[in-house]
Amino acid sequence: MENAKCCYPGSSLAEFDPLPLSTSFSRTLELQSATQKYKGIELEEYVRKQVSRFVIQLNVLACYLGEVCTYSSCPQMTATKDVLYLCAAHEVAKECCAIDYISHCLDGATSLLTSEDVMSHSSLGKNQEVNLQPFRVIMRRLYRLFAHAYFHHIDTFKRFEQETELFDHFCTFATSFNLISSADMLVPIDFASVKGNSVDSGNGGGGQG
Repeated sequence: MENAKCCYPGSSLAEFDPLPLSTSFSRTLELQSATQKYKGIELEEYVRKQVSRFVIQLNVLACYLGEVCTYSSCPQMTATKDVLYLCAAHEVAKECCAIDYISHCLDGATSLLTSEDVMSHSSLGKNQEVNLQPFRVIMRRLYRLFAHAYFHHIDTFKRFEQETELFDHFCTFATSFNLISSADMLVPIDFASVKGNSVDSGNGGGGQG
């Protein structure tokens, strides 16, 4: 696992996709440039590609958590002691042990990102209204993986973040594109590093599921 940062798909920007995504949003003007450059359907496609990247990278965090997160240690998917997440992978949302929730969440995100409901809109033409709501749902659920890791497996969280800086990138991206509400972001973070104006393209996040 020590070399995970260099081994998983997307760890090299050149090999993943042609759209710009800095390895450190908070230290460059690239994300600010993207919020200004991409409009309409191009913005929707840009966000989709970057959310897809986060799903790939979070599979690595899942591997890290697999070393310490078990049914016995984490029979529920929780963040703080007052926050319990129900798994939406079932016909009726219900409790799952944390490691199963994580697996279901990543599988569900992959399914949504490749479904016609998300993909077909981008083929309708540049005059169509941008809809980032499916990505808000995905990002809100993906954030919960970080939250669980932070509050229950802090050593694993710190080790992963030191190697990848993924949580920093994820939060900066989510904030810049209004993909997660502040109420859903439970892990302490310094948002002073987030540069540029947010992109207002629809309703904010929030809610359960």
